[in-house]
Amino acid sequence: MFHQIGEEERKKLLACMDGRETVWEKGQILLGEEEPADHLGIVLEGSLQVVEEDIWGNRGILEQVGEGELYGAAFACAGIQKSPVSVVAAKKSRVLRIQMEKLMQVCPNSCPAHQQMIRNLVYLLARKNVALNEKIKHISRRTTREKLLAYLADQAKKAGKKDFSIPFDRQELADYLRQQVSAELPDAAINGEGDIPHVVNLSMPGCKSEVMLHVLEGDEVYISSGSACSKGKQSGVLKALGLPKTRTDSALRVSFAPFNTKEDVDAFIAAVKKGAKMFRR
Repeated sequence: MFHQIGEEERKKLLACMDGRETVWEKGQILLGEEEPADHLGIVLEGSLQVVEEDIWGNRGILEQVGEGELYGAAFACAGIQKSPVSVVAAKKSRVLRIQMEKLMQVCPNSCPAHQQMIRNLVYLLARKNVALNEKIKHISRRTTREKLLAYLADQAKKAGKKDFSIPFDRQELADYLRQQVSAELPDAAINGEGDIPHVVNLSMPGCKSEVMLHVLEGDEVYISSGSACSKGKQSGVLKALGLPKTRTDSALRVSFAPFNTKEDVDAFIAAVKKGAKMFRR
């Protein structure tokens, strides 16, 4: 949601939109069925479940919403008055809530950051819609064999050949990044044990996080130095791990989205190597 939006602009936007961070314990309901669907939520820490209950009381999990992902945006944008689903905290979670009405009404100043945020939202919803359409196309086939063949046929078409590699999921991309860090960035260090499967935190001692982020942005690689809730300050998690200041000052946090690819990881590694050389001149 905040892609290509600077820290100061982000703060102004959240103040303008009355964005509020809330903390939810495991099992608490953030949005209940039949409650007003008037906001979107961004998961800053933790994870949520979108659940639906039928008339007989059978409960099904429709979606897992991980760190950095949204809930409620489609319903709020579509003008659906009452939520047809519930959103429940799968673990203790920190969430940023934004009223959709304030997001969609550009302020009188027509600031570029607000317009960028709306573009980001449209992009995220469009990508999600494309992914859902592809999934429907596959699962609408009658047999398991036909479903599998439909998926493989799509992958072959995208690759432009019959021999291809099935795309990594987010956890596999994170694992691949860890391998590449070990192989290509000998001075780097992985922080933590990978408690969040699709997030990798690493340090490049001697390379300040804020400066490295600017270098990466120049190559159109957008990551962060910490979670959204710790913007502008050092990560409390890294401090709790007892890491030296050289590690916490140079921390980079990579969080994978469903549409990221192996090529994105390779581009990140190349950009970090380029930035490290600049630091050591």
